[in-house]
Amino acid sequence: MVSSSEVNAVIEGIGHEIRRKIILLLAEKGPMKYSSLLSELSIQSGVLNYHLSKMESLLDKDEDGTYSLSEMGILAYKLLEFLRQEIRKPQRLERRPPSPWTFLSEAVSSFLDLCTNPRRAFTHKGAGAVLVSLSLGGLLFLLSSLLGTRAIMEVLFIFLGTFALVLGLSAGIYAIRPSTTLFLTSCLRAQLPELILLLIRLALFLNLVRVGELEYSLLLIGIRYVVQPALALWTLILLLFATKESTNLDLSKSFVVVILTILVLRMVAKLLGFSQEIHVITF
Repeated sequence: MVSSSEVNAVIEGIGHEIRRKIILLLAEKGPMKYSSLLSELSIQSGVLNYHLSKMESLLDKDEDGTYSLSEMGILAYKLLEFLRQEIRKPQRLERRPPSPWTFLSEAVSSFLDLCTNPRRAFTHKGAGAVLVSLSLGGLLFLLSSLLGTRAIMEVLFIFLGTFALVLGLSAGIYAIRPSTTLFLTSCLRAQLPELILLLIRLALFLNLVRVGELEYSLLLIGIRYVVQPALALWTLILLLFATKESTNLDLSKSFVVVILTILVLRMVAKLLGFSQEIHVITF
């Protein structure tokens, strides 16, 4: 059994770079004379003498002055080898699956930030944020289908047009190639204002809101000139930060890309006769 003093001797022996080199030299090249150690280590004799004095229990010295490792020295060498092998091994970090609470928390935060903190909304990039993106996108296309084939085709065109224009303008103007998947999920979340407008129009279309004729006319005017412009501004803000986070462009460059995207989409939507009632950018 190794005593505590022997353990201390081993620790002291491997605790300095020069002593570690002496142990490795004697273990890998065999017994060596004092002059050979001095030559191999390229140090002054005084320095070598000091370290040899600290390693007395780890070394054996023959009558002719040849140094070799003692049993404790061999133990120190084995410990060094073990440590070297462990350092060389690739470290495998334990990956713990995210807890349901983490997933739910990110999903809720991702959605709420769209309403309260657009600057942070698109920094969420985990599974919870992806779920929100897919849910909003699915609802958008499902609800638009209730208004007919033309409505769903228009919604699909606006979404794909936004997606393609942002990617194309980022690459064409600033030579930036953003992550397609990342921007796809961000772009889906940025459709929340479009989804809200669609819900409002759908409620009116299905007569879920029962008011008088005058109130109904005032409601339409309010939607057209108050709600829709506000939703359009919200969409611009969401697209701005979605572009910034997905492309790594700064805010000013992201603003240029988003403004050009909206202008092109408005022009094309007008040429194609898109409905002004179900798209926030065509008010």
